[in-house]
Amino acid sequence: MITRLEKCTHILESRIHSMKAKIGRFIQRSMILFTLSQPEPVSTLPTLNSYGVNSDVDKQEEGPSPTNRLSGSLMPHQAKGTFFAASLMNETQVKDPKRGQLEVAGKGRRFDDRSVVKLGQGGKKGSSVDSLQLKLRSSTCQNKEGARGRSDKSSQIVLKLQEMEENRMRHLQESNARREQIRLAKLARLREVTDRAQKEIEEENRKMAQEAKERRLRKAERQKRTEALMAKEKADAAKSDNFRRYLRLKYHGFFPWMRYMQQFRDNVVRACQSNLLRLQRAPFQAWLKVTRWNSTRKHAIASASYFRMLSSKVLSNFMQAVTLRQLAMLNASNFYDQSLLKKYMQNWIVHYKQVEEENLVKSEMAVNHFSRTIQRRCFLQMLQYVSISKADRERERRLANLRLKVLQIVPDFQPCVSVE
Repeated sequence: MITRLEKCTHILESRIHSMKAKIGRFIQRSMILFTLSQPEPVSTLPTLNSYGVNSDVDKQEEGPSPTNRLSGSLMPHQAKGTFFAASLMNETQVKDPKRGQLEVAGKGRRFDDRSVVKLGQGGKKGSSVDSLQLKLRSSTCQNKEGARGRSDKSSQIVLKLQEMEENRMRHLQESNARREQIRLAKLARLREVTDRAQKEIEEENRKMAQEAKERRLRKAERQKRTEALMAKEKADAAKSDNFRRYLRLKYHGFFPWMRYMQQFRDNVVRACQSNLLRLQRAPFQAWLKVTRWNSTRKHAIASASYFRMLSSKVLSNFMQAVTLRQLAMLNASNFYDQSLLKKYMQNWIVHYKQVEEENLVKSEMAVNHFSRTIQRRCFLQMLQYVSISKADRERERRLANLRLKVLQIVPDFQPCVSVE
């Protein structure tokens, strides 16, 4: 930021110096043109310096020259541009070696040798050196007045330059203020970005701390679960050891003995039962035969009744299914007829509406056409009314003229006295 500001300041200073140099050159050219284009006063005589006469007294009376005052009031870089113009104004005369003429600087007038000779030969015509000096002094006074005018113009130029300098300083201050505002805005944006980044970092740190806390809690919970699982495994191992010892005692000591004793008791009971069965075999066989015959007969009766009941149920279900199918077909046919009739009715209504709309549109078109036709005919009749009325009036006028002519030719056959 500081490097860029210094660079901009250096660029502005270089531009200011170049502008000052341009202003100096412009003042130099303008002063040269002004001094060369300044009109000569009434007297066309050269100054005393053109004849080598010392004019220090006149210089002391005049005081500082306008160019010196201008160079003193200008700034150093502005006085540099006006030094050459001032040197040209203070120069008395310049010898042109090609033409052999004298040029008075700052007057814009040239005098050749013949004019000087004529001025020197003025005594032959009754002129003296005193009259020549008076003329020279009058021309010097006129030169003073021209110098005062030039000093006024130079002071105006100085005022304009000062005003330009003030404007430049004001613009420079405004540009510096704008740069300061831009710098402050950039600093505010940078501070805002820094605060936002700091907040984001704090939020991220808070999230990381929360995640670390959650990880510690999960680790502690996992450690607790591991310890509980290890305790449960130890308890299960102890239970399994006890159960294994119990099974060994049970299936290899007590249970075999219990099975042996139960088998012995069962063998005794079976022997007793086999003896009883052998004694009860004959009546049991007779009872079994009767029981089987009765059960067979009952089973046949039950199966016959079951098949009869099943057939009746199947028949009733079949009849019910047939009836339901017929009813469904009837309902379907009725629904189809109703839906078909409904569609016919809807299509007829839509067609009727379309026809009605077409008839309405056609009737409106006919009414509009009829009204336009009547209006056109009425308009034509109104246009023809003037000519028809003129023709009727002309015909009535002719009839009236004809009646008058008939009355003039044919006598009046009506009685003079009214007949009652």
